[in-house]
Amino acid sequence: MARAMEVENIQRSKFSTRFLGSQENKIDSKGRLSIPAHFRASLQDGQEGEVLYCFPAFNRPVIECGGEDLLGVLMKSVSNHDVLDEEREALEVAVLSRIQQLSFDDTGRISLPKVLRDYAGLDGLAAVVGIGARFRILSPEVHAQVLALADATAAANPDVVRGRSLPSFSGWSGSDE
Repeated sequence: MARAMEVENIQRSKFSTRFLGSQENKIDSKGRLSIPAHFRASLQDGQEGEVLYCFPAFNRPVIECGGEDLLGVLMKSVSNHDVLDEEREALEVAVLSRIQQLSFDDTGRISLPKVLRDYAGLDGLAAVVGIGARFRILSPEVHAQVLALADATAAANPDVVRGRSLPSFSGWSGSDE
């Protein structure tokens, strides 16, 4: 019975952390960056304290970030391979060995390690961008490029979000009545 409840809790919380929206924040001379309060609240939901895992993305100068949920997904993707498999070893080295576990100070800032700041080309200002189950830290310039590409991709694929998947507003008058 306890095992069934544990599995249910893992399945329910698997994608429970949600990061939405974006903002630009300053990085101070010590490499500290303020993370939005609603992101920190998402990290803390149902967990002891706020723990943040960050690692360099593979395809662009971006820092991928998330909580225990993201770490679990990464660990599972690696563990799907045989222990002695070369692909597993490559994933372990490429992903797991680069993960930085960060904590927050009393004002909601993290200290971004220099290796991550250098990788993402961060100098003075960073965009903190929620993308669902994780968020990214990137330079405002790279964020503009990623956003332009995302907009172009969305415009080229209008059927991805169809009108029928949106909530119905029939009868909505725009008032609070």
